[in-house]
Amino acid sequence: PLYLRALSMYLGKEEVEKNWTPRYNLWDQRVCACPEADFQKMIKNKKAKIVTDHIDKFTKTGIALKSGDNLDADVIITATGLKLVIAGKIQVSVDDQPVKFHELFYYKGMMFSDLPNVFSAFGYTNASWTLKVDIVAR
Repeated sequence: PLYLRALSMYLGKEEVEKNWTPRYNLWDQRVCACPEADFQKMIKNKKAKIVTDHIDKFTKTGIALKSGDNLDADVIITATGLKLVIAGKIQVSVDDQPVKFHELFYYKGMMFSDLPNVFSAFGYTNASWTLKVDIVAR
């Protein structure tokens, strides 16, 4: 894809293949993109780095990785995926019957079938959250 080709020219092919090439199709999940390339400039200037690995355990100084490497860190940001839960896992019921959201139709991005007076707005998971919520609100 054009995004990864451009990034390869900026950061180098090895860096992009190791840490920026997802195991999924682009836009199936979130993509790390920064319009002004601030993040990429920090990486290129060696002021920040991305490490693609699996965490074995946290240590006093950072993270022990499953590859055997140790990563010293002042700040740790984990990106483990996006898992949405409707109603924050609270038990919703109508007439003492539990609501099974997975069996309902979600209409116009805000209403559930057979669930009167309940509205919910979900944003996009692969673009700006507020973009979708703004569309639903109109």
